[in-house]
Amino acid sequence: MKYLYSTCFASFVIEDSKIIDKIEFKDVLNKNKKLEKGLWIEQEEQLIKKHNPDAFIGFKIDDKIKLTPDLSLASDIEDKFRESNLKITQNKIKKSVTPDQLIIQCINTIEDLNQDTNRMVKRLREWYSLHDPETDENVSDHYAFVKTVINKVENKGLMGADLKEKDLNPIFDLANSTKSLFELRSRLTQYLEQSMNKVCPNITAVAGALIGAKLLQTAGSLKDMATMASSTIQLLGAEKALFRHLTTGALPPKYGYIHEHPLISKAKRSDHGRVARALADKISLASRVDYFKGDFIGDKYRTELEERFR
Repeated sequence: MKYLYSTCFASFVIEDSKIIDKIEFKDVLNKNKKLEKGLWIEQEEQLIKKHNPDAFIGFKIDDKIKLTPDLSLASDIEDKFRESNLKITQNKIKKSVTPDQLIIQCINTIEDLNQDTNRMVKRLREWYSLHDPETDENVSDHYAFVKTVINKVENKGLMGADLKEKDLNPIFDLANSTKSLFELRSRLTQYLEQSMNKVCPNITAVAGALIGAKLLQTAGSLKDMATMASSTIQLLGAEKALFRHLTTGALPPKYGYIHEHPLISKAKRSDHGRVARALADKISLASRVDYFKGDFIGDKYRTELEERFR
């Protein structure tokens, strides 16, 4: 019997456990895309026309006999098989990195920077207050405080210790490092907004870039988010509170990250749950439009929400 056998780099005709004919693929990646979909490729059609094999091996046609011949591949074929598989795997790994994963990494970094800058500013305030406690009391904004320290803008008649330059220099070093983290966070936030507008324009229009990115982060991917029920999206970011409700009987959470949305913060407390449900419903619709590359309608969703709860 003759068998047609297609691998990742060539199609073979096998008879009595010997290869009697073969056609190698010049474009391995495209040929394997067709093979994985169960489609015939021209190399197979040529061999079928030439040899009229009795059976087909692999994932071709369900009503054909599927057999595996007792075949020892020559070393050169094994090498080509290995090289082709490596090329296919490398291509799949490259394509597995999707734009939404870049967004998730970015929002993760921004959240880490938020924690780091808050800790460093707290330390800077405590340290610099030994020299100038008035500045700590008068400048509440963290970034403005850091710049004030760097610029050595001091109050007259300081209540703190009169530190020498060698004692102040480490404080200024800490202030400069903290300022760099603030600036990095600002640049990453701009990148995040640009990426969200490009990859998830509808989610961004409804939820905003930061909230939308946090929802993506917790969902795991845009695909996962697009398949979630709106009630699940509503609670993304409230996992701890939900677990506490399930284990201790505490009150269930009404929302997660979307609590930061302006529509909820402006609404009366008694309306928070109603607004959250409507908002989550629109975000759910927006995520599906973004995932399936539909037209931009996020502004329409946002307008409908604003008119409903103004």
